Amino acid sequence: MKTKILPLVLIFSFFAVISQAQSLVWHQSIQYSGNLRGAPVALSQQIVDFPSAGKVVVHFDGMFTADDGDRIVLAASNEPYWGTNNDNIGMLVPDAAANRRSFSHTRSYDVVAGADTFYAVGQNYVEEAGSGIANIYASLSVEFFPATGTAAVVNQDIYYNGNLRGAAVNLGSLTINPTAAGKIVVHFDGYVHSDVGDKIVVAASNAASWGANAGNVSVESSNANSRYLPFSHTRVYDVTAGAYTYYAVGENYVNTAGSGNAYIYGNLSAEFFPATGPTASYTSLSKTGVALTNAVALDSVTLTAPTDGKVLVTFDGNCNSDLGDRIVLAASDVRDWGTNADNVNVEAPSASIDGNSFSHTRSYDVTAGTHTYYAVAQNYVETGGSGSASIYGSLTAKFYANASTGVKEITTTQFNLFPNPTSGKINISLAEPTGSLEIKLADMNGRIIKNEKMNNTNSYQLNVADLAAGMYFVTVNGTVKRIVKE
Repeated sequence: MKTKILPLVLIFSFFAVISQAQSLVWHQSIQYSGNLRGAPVALSQQIVDFPSAGKVVVHFDGMFTADDGDRIVLAASNEPYWGTNNDNIGMLVPDAAANRRSFSHTRSYDVVAGADTFYAVGQNYVEEAGSGIANIYASLSVEFFPATGTAAVVNQDIYYNGNLRGAAVNLGSLTINPTAAGKIVVHFDGYVHSDVGDKIVVAASNAASWGANAGNVSVESSNANSRYLPFSHTRVYDVTAGAYTYYAVGENYVNTAGSGNAYIYGNLSAEFFPATGPTASYTSLSKTGVALTNAVALDSVTLTAPTDGKVLVTFDGNCNSDLGDRIVLAASDVRDWGTNADNVNVEAPSASIDGNSFSHTRSYDVTAGTHTYYAVAQNYVETGGSGSASIYGSLTAKFYANASTGVKEITTTQFNLFPNPTSGKINISLAEPTGSLEIKLADMNGRIIKNEKMNNTNSYQLNVADLAAGMYFVTVNGTVKRIVKE
């Protein structure tokens, strides 16, 4: 028997949802195995609820295995499909033996308050000599920076077609203006298409050039059929208030047997974390000839969380190893790694071309206090080489406080609602007409599900028949009242 809820006629409880302008993060692991031939496949989706307008950075990284001859397109997207050029990265594995690659793809979008969905997308496209089947172990993260907060992000798409022979080339740049002291995390990822015999160096940098070791990553085609090479490079800089310009840099360096021409599609982003707010910690790695018979913690970062929240940890860079050795790489909260999405692994395509770029991201719930994170590596499963590797990269940990959404009771009588409870429509009445007023209906999580206008009238009907039973909040010109939908 349905219980009758007595209507609230004379006494109302009024509530307002209060949201603090702060950076937030959402993250999920992806484990996909299936056929990507044909239409784009939404490998995973992340539904988020933004408390205000701002900007998001959507990052999809990890590794995939596929057949030799299949070009696998992967993309972070705000739709369950991808666009051309820098809206995706397309890659082939080196050959049937070295059939895996690590990848990284980033997109940035302006957002408004409310719910939105972001996707990790895959497709076997154009080159289809294999089965179309791929195994993808990855993660999808969504970082939110409110328009009114101290933390900030600036983004620049990179689309370059030209010659990289000789001096370093400025592929693109951006300028960010932090209002306080803190750290700026600069990230450049995407893919390179270049000639066999050309080693292409790419880097995120605070100058229109690059430095040695952790100051760049390099990629090189192993054969004419595998010239789509993913990369990921991160640098972090201490800053004070002011304007700072950062660059995506490229150069054809050392190995120059091809034409020096390259196509580079990518994304350059700069995220600012104030010293007194959301925090970031970072270390660069330059480890040469490390024996990896067992799991090795190459380096670590320590981050002090001021409150409960989440930490997003990324380990990316370049790994040089022997032909026949599979190298596992992972960002971790312990001095070891887990299976599948808890690591990425790379293999040298040949004895002369022994390098791979990589990227691995993990997210951890944390309490207030100090936490340590590790860059981990091991030679695992395939051990035909020496078991040693040289790894140049970055380990970055970024803290985001949990969303601080509270409910505050207020007493006001600017408008009335009836009937309440209701199964169909809610009548909204004012004492007298008051021009144009905005009406919002939100659920218990603060998500806006209806947004309507009340124009120069003292009464309005809001249809809630399509809603599930439960409690909701009606806001008229900033004043909030509770309703019950039967």
